Amino acid sequence: MTTRPSRTRPPRAPAAGFSLIEVLVAFVVFAIGVLALAVVIPLGTNRIGRAGRQTTASTLAAQRAEQLLITPYDDGDLLAGSHTDANNPLNTRYYVKWTVTDNQPDTLCKRVLVQVSRGSVSAASEAAVTIVCPQSGG
Repeated sequence: MTTRPSRTRPPRAPAAGFSLIEVLVAFVVFAIGVLALAVVIPLGTNRIGRAGRQTTASTLAAQRAEQLLITPYDDGDLLAGSHTDANNPLNTRYYVKWTVTDNQPDTLCKRVLVQVSRGSVSAASEAAVTIVCPQSGG
């Protein structure tokens, strides 16, 4: 019996690169991530813009409230009723108005609701501040 030499195959080199399926799966995962960002970025931008507008409106309302707190009790700006800022629109877009109610929350006090809206005086308010102006002195 003669023994045949065994035929051994030379070892194969491992395949280099990625298969087409792996590339397609990676592309789909990447595309889903990009689409998710495309949806989220405009939402974030809108919220940042809204926060900026509310901050500006709050600042204007606080400034007017501070001015009204140092205004004499019998001044025309503190007469009962609705008032608008003579400088409207402020910052080219914001409208300040305030409503004075006499004897609230107590006699010899005036409750003042300061509101700031964007676009027009009658638009929905972006910010509001309520203060009480007491009559002082004797």
